[in-house]
Amino acid sequence: MDNNFFLNRSDQRLKRDAFQILAIATIPMENWFAVFFDKKDRAMMNRPGLRRKTFYIWFPTMIDFLKDKSEKRIKDLYDEIHKRKIKISKIEKYTFDLIDFFKKILSLYSEQEQLFLYDRRLQNVHGFLDIYFDGWNLRWFDIKHNKIDSKFFKPNDYKKIIVPLYKDMQNKSERLLERFVKSAEGEGLKKFYENKLKSPKLRKLIKFYKIKGVHIAEKGEK
Repeated sequence: MDNNFFLNRSDQRLKRDAFQILAIATIPMENWFAVFFDKKDRAMMNRPGLRRKTFYIWFPTMIDFLKDKSEKRIKDLYDEIHKRKIKISKIEKYTFDLIDFFKKILSLYSEQEQLFLYDRRLQNVHGFLDIYFDGWNLRWFDIKHNKIDSKFFKPNDYKKIIVPLYKDMQNKSERLLERFVKSAEGEGLKKFYENKLKSPKLRKLIKFYKIKGVHIAEKGEK
């Protein structure tokens, strides 16, 4: 995709596009981070199964956000924004800081572990088992090349990768979650989200940059 995708969009539309990209990445954190990190919530900390399942849901959202075309589109968008000298420096900085955080966190996990966590999301959210019979095109973060890679896995090849991790699924899942929660990268993302990306902060960005056509709901708002 080249910059022509954005050429016919107004300056206001480009500002809105940039903000929405950032906001979309923060929604899963808004939904699930309290489950991972709020150690004062004893009820939640005493429900390890729920914590694991929310981790299954959240983890692959980083891969979805970084998938090859998405990251290139973000770069193309900001190329056009720079050409027009549109001023949204905080949104730009937060977006690329977030990309950097996601890559560092994904780098804590092997290809096999990333595919396992994605498989757990498919089963917990969608009840999706077709992959074991038909094969599927799957994505993961390639640490060596610092980008999202993808491959079509035939059923038998996929089972060879995934099934070994199911032999001790509960303990394995707990270790994968704790690796994120206890890592410097995980703690850094948590602080970044709390200081820069929570809903009240995003609402301030909308107002500061006078972005039209977007809205971040207040707590309790329907």
